Amino acid sequence: MDLAFAAVMAVATWFVVTRFVMPHLLVFGRRKLSAMILVGSVLVWIAEASVVSVTNGAFQPWRGSVLGMRPTTGCPCSERRRRSIAVRK
Repeated sequence: MDLAFAAVMAVATWFVVTRFVMPHLLVFGRRKLSAMILVGSVLVWIAEASVVSVTNGAFQPWRGSVLGMRPTTGCPCSERRRRSIAVRK
């Protein structure tokens, strides 16, 4: 369940940065990685809080790890473009 949560957050992070941030700001390289981690952190914190409140604490994503989810969602999104991983449209 944690891996599915991480995958959904990574896709959401990629979508927000590429569709909303990059058209308005010049974001490449280290700035793009920083934007991915920042947006990913915000999205993960919001999603974690809403999942915990909806399930009344029955499911807490990445329960034992305090900072594990944030780089996990931001880094794969940034590497996708750099390594030219094909995405079919």
